Amino acid sequence: MQKGKSFNTLSWKRYLIYEGASPRVKKFLNSRGDSIFKQITPEIFKAIDLDWPNVVFMAHPHMNALLSIPKKQYQDFLSESKKWFTNTENYEMCSKIVKYETKLNHNTLKDKSKSKKGIFI
Repeated sequence: MQKGKSFNTLSWKRYLIYEGASPRVKKFLNSRGDSIFKQITPEIFKAIDLDWPNVVFMAHPHMNALLSIPKKQYQDFLSESKKWFTNTENYEMCSKIVKYETKLNHNTLKDKSKSKKGIFI
């Protein structure tokens, strides 16, 4: 019987934030960033729609780790994604991101108002 391969889970921020990144990460993003952001951003949209607790993905097939974006960091990812698409002049994707940022902010406000409800004496 063949054993399954196990992977570590790492934060997406180390590999997908261009500003202040190592030269190796910048080289990776320069060559594959457009493809990566075009694949992950719609998954974040889906995660927001379906209220997923996180999104986990493999950024590179030779990387023995998975990158994770927890729900509380969806806004941070969308912000980085919007910067990327602004720099690459993909304004259609920027427009979609703004819509989901608004939806995410609305859902966050709604969740906060739910948590404030309770028994008052």
